[in-house]
Amino acid sequence: MPIYILGQAEVQGTVVFKGKEAVEFSGKTVELNHLNVSGTPPDGQPISLDFWVDDNRKVIKIAVPTRGVEAYQEGFDRKAPPEAAKAASQ
Repeated sequence: MPIYILGQAEVQGTVVFKGKEAVEFSGKTVELNHLNVSGTPPDGQPISLDFWVDDNRKVIKIAVPTRGVEAYQEGFDRKAPPEAAKAASQ
């Protein structure tokens, strides 16, 4: 499928349906459809984006792991990672 990178180019991309999965947010867990989109923009660095959408195709979460980016739909707050264990004092 063509993917348009605004102001840059049109590139070929691939969309893969990864299945339905439970996604945990702060205060709730929701069953969402997981899609992965991948392609290579003009800079030559391949990129992979993950989308979690509800049954109405509303995007609830987007993640771009290689760029350290996550975005969430309003009302679906990121679940904070558990606190790292503190080293015992000696």
